Amino acid sequence: MERNKFWLVVFGVLIGMPVFCQNYSYGFLVEFTDKLGTEYSVEHPEVFLSNRALDRRIKNGIAVTEEDFPVNKSYADSICKFDAVLHVTSRWLNSAVFLTNNASFPDQLVQVSFVKKVSAVYLGASLKSSNLTSKWHEESSIEVPVTIDYGASENQLTMCNIQMLHNQGYMGDGIQMAVLDGGFYRADEFTAFESMFQNNRLLGTFDFVENDASVFEDHQHGMNVLSIIASNLPGQLVGSAPEASFWLLRSENVYSEYRIEEENFIAAAEFADSAGVDIITASLGYSVFDDDAMSYSYQDMDGKTTRVTQGAEKAFSKGIFMVNSAGNEGDNPWQHITAPSDGEHVLCVGAVDSMGNLAGFSSLGPSADGRTKPDVVGQGVQTSLVLPTGEIGQGSGTSFSGPLIAGMVACLWQALPGYSNQELLGLIRQTSSNYLTPDDYYGYGVPDFAKALSKAQNLHVDDYSKDQLLTVFPNPFYDYLELDAYFVEKQTLIVNLLDVKGSVVYSESWNCNNTAFKHLELKNLAGLERGVYILEVISNQTISSRKIVKNP
Repeated sequence: MERNKFWLVVFGVLIGMPVFCQNYSYGFLVEFTDKLGTEYSVEHPEVFLSNRALDRRIKNGIAVTEEDFPVNKSYADSICKFDAVLHVTSRWLNSAVFLTNNASFPDQLVQVSFVKKVSAVYLGASLKSSNLTSKWHEESSIEVPVTIDYGASENQLTMCNIQMLHNQGYMGDGIQMAVLDGGFYRADEFTAFESMFQNNRLLGTFDFVENDASVFEDHQHGMNVLSIIASNLPGQLVGSAPEASFWLLRSENVYSEYRIEEENFIAAAEFADSAGVDIITASLGYSVFDDDAMSYSYQDMDGKTTRVTQGAEKAFSKGIFMVNSAGNEGDNPWQHITAPSDGEHVLCVGAVDSMGNLAGFSSLGPSADGRTKPDVVGQGVQTSLVLPTGEIGQGSGTSFSGPLIAGMVACLWQALPGYSNQELLGLIRQTSSNYLTPDDYYGYGVPDFAKALSKAQNLHVDDYSKDQLLTVFPNPFYDYLELDAYFVEKQTLIVNLLDVKGSVVYSESWNCNNTAFKHLELKNLAGLERGVYILEVISNQTISSRKIVKNP
């Protein structure tokens, strides 16, 4: 009964909504001031969140708050009286998109007390353009012969050492993934996905563009993406997480580019959260729109300006692991990553070829505020996938390296169920090939999932109620040190190096924002004299120390 109540609420804002079509000339985002008078409460979250979504929050110590409440239905109903229809809502950002033919719609809402802001997000472009691949014009696919074992996908998988996890039985079982894209053309027909259907691992579908459940007649791009993760044809094509379960959510309208698609993305992410999804992967990016007034600048790629990035960060704050392709702007005037890949907690994935060389089209970092982006890279040149004919072929684009890595994240999380999304994100970055020397091209480099699992399994915590220094590496050291530790509360950590006289010769502090494993790096130590030192880690609970040796 509780599950039924949840689904009624999740679909409550969708039931009766019109097909998104050329009948409407405008789409407006309406931001509300509050959620006063809501019928929901934190005492009964099962009404609007699934048991799985609640379990994720409990596991990660995330409180259910008013932010999780659906928007005020009476507010939305009132807005509809201004010759408008409801398209999608966002509970996290307390807003809704309305479609209308009324150009004066924003002016009419000026005096509405619960309306905070109104902005245009759509200007009536046709949905039935002849250009079916305009959004992914940099990407291509060709048919190639198959191989054996992993089949055509062998190189793209083994580049990241995911076979080590697969060999141990970690293939994504029990992990729920939401794929946000522009359509999943004929995915219900192709043999590559048979095991997903036969084992009931397709959890559901929804189209946030046309507001119906049908996604298999739309664009092929999402099907290509899904095949990189979910295919299970041994000897022909094996996905990076062939035993994961999936929600297929269409948020992208491939026939035009307006900010309304950011709102579709947010609505899909909120749906995925309510359903209890573990990982959201999207091969979508937003920067320049058909209406210049809606377009962003590179300075907006700062991890906080765009609404789609705000939505992605909100999803992460609910315990979801976010993966997004970096974009294919590397050889275009824009060059840089696009939203929501600029999010601080969004694993932004660039592309390399089969030899690990950067793809010319792969979008570059850093974020506008100077953070390392992309985070990692995966094979996005001649990536093996399923073509719209059902045959196995290849495609190129960060759209394909992103889901490839997302599936591997699912396998790693299956192996490390006690890890939070924050801990998993840090572990993946820390065990990538360029972690000590990240750049704006490869980010932290090619992930090594075997190394990530090994590192995690070697970090043994004796007592989870106590702060602990776990490892110090290397010892002896020359110009840097790496530390792994576990801390039980939010605090500021101080790390000191003391010489044999007890004098502090190096000191640095870090913020620990929650209960977590913490990986710390001490750099630029080459100038220290050769000899014995004491490494000291000071937390709120304790002072931990290790004897270390500096070599010349």
